[in-house]
Amino acid sequence: RDYIYVFENIDHTNPVMIPYSCVWKNISNFTMTDNGLIGISYSSQYDLIRISDKNTIANISITDNIDYLGFTMCSTSNDGKYYNVVTQKGLNLYKIENGIVSQIYKDNRAYTSTLFNPKNSNELFVSLFNSNIIERRNASDFSLIQTIIMPGSSNIIKSIDTNSDNLLVINSIKSYLIDLSTSKILFEMNKGIIGPFCF
Repeated sequence: RDYIYVFENIDHTNPVMIPYSCVWKNISNFTMTDNGLIGISYSSQYDLIRISDKNTIANISITDNIDYLGFTMCSTSNDGKYYNVVTQKGLNLYKIENGIVSQIYKDNRAYTSTLFNPKNSNELFVSLFNSNIIERRNASDFSLIQTIIMPGSSNIIKSIDTNSDNLLVINSIKSYLIDLSTSKILFEMNKGIIGPFCF
């Protein structure tokens, strides 16, 4: 039987073992929240699991199969209350409260990536396909907070450094480090074969 092993410390002893089969599941995204939840995106499904009692507390069926999209096409907020999935066919933003899933927003714009702000679960970032725009939006109603204009198009949001509040973005040619307070590019370099991460 397959399990998810959750360790409390770096000693890797006495894990919480959560029964969860990964057979035939192409996992695109695995997120541990700040409040004891695990969000898993795979194939055409999203599961939210509570670590304390090992129960799956919410499921979302994903219309567009995300096997080929990779981890940047879906994101779970750090408090486990929001889940967002984007494709070139559109965006689906969900709220999860007490195990009840509700869709808060949907559109049919073409996207390349999404990421919740690790410092503010009520904020998410999205990047648009064939566009140089990155948007910072309010998760509760999808209202626009900030627009970042990039030098190139079809950018992918990789990560946010929680210490510096800098956003790491890549496209097919370059990697960019952006100061979110000013929307200014602090640093750029050639992307290389595998784009970098910012921690």
